[in-house]
Amino acid sequence: MSFLISLKSTLRLFQRGLMKSAKIKINKITVPATRMRPVSKVKISELMKSIHTIGLISPIVLASDRATLIAGAHRLEACRELGLEEIDARIVLTDEDARLIELDENLKRNDLKPAQKKEHALKRIDEIMLRMRDEVYEQAISGSIQNGNLSKKDAPEALLIARGQSSLESASNNKVKEAAKKALNLIQKKAIEVAEGEFELSQRYLRDALRARKKEVELEITFDDEPPAKSADEFKVQFSKRARKLAKEFRADLKVYETHESYGELLKLVERLESL
Repeated sequence: MSFLISLKSTLRLFQRGLMKSAKIKINKITVPATRMRPVSKVKISELMKSIHTIGLISPIVLASDRATLIAGAHRLEACRELGLEEIDARIVLTDEDARLIELDENLKRNDLKPAQKKEHALKRIDEIMLRMRDEVYEQAISGSIQNGNLSKKDAPEALLIARGQSSLESASNNKVKEAAKKALNLIQKKAIEVAEGEFELSQRYLRDALRARKKEVELEITFDDEPPAKSADEFKVQFSKRARKLAKEFRADLKVYETHESYGELLKLVERLESL
């Protein structure tokens, strides 16, 4: 079983109403002595860095008594070591489902092939970048202002470019362009650092994987096989076709954000693209 199977099992139960969310006092949670997989101090240390940087993305899972841990021992210990008093949890309402999730959790990454591990790591980087983007972009742009590399009046423009709401090529001057690039590079760097620890992949490997994926996407969204439109009506047809193709790609990528708070907003954007 893979991490993806475990995640889908938990999401499926949650969506069916067989789990519910809650904030639980950490000192009230107990870890069963029969737990199959021992905790790793190295893993706890890596998770502490991740949780300190971006917070706890995946809640732990507890039994119906709201106290017995089913899945997430490393996350629990990392939050405890960070001095947190409460932790986000999902409560499983049936013993049968609790046993299935515990088995998934214990086996989830043991059989991941290198290609699967890379795929999960890249999705994790996307998730981290989406979650952290506003905070990191503002931090980077504020740094550029403090260093004298960007004026305050140009900060909003640099922020729009970093968020993807305006193109890099449209920058009014080189300082805006450089500040936006710095913001984009900083968030990718932070996301790679987190993924490096979680998936035991080098930063260089992850950077190369991101570059390779970018090239693949650029190739997928080119339309060199289509001749230029000869009329406005023909242009409309080509535009609609291209929009649907892009929407299909985005909808496939969107699955990784199903539990993210911005999922609804992202889904609406894809649906708008599909309707063009």
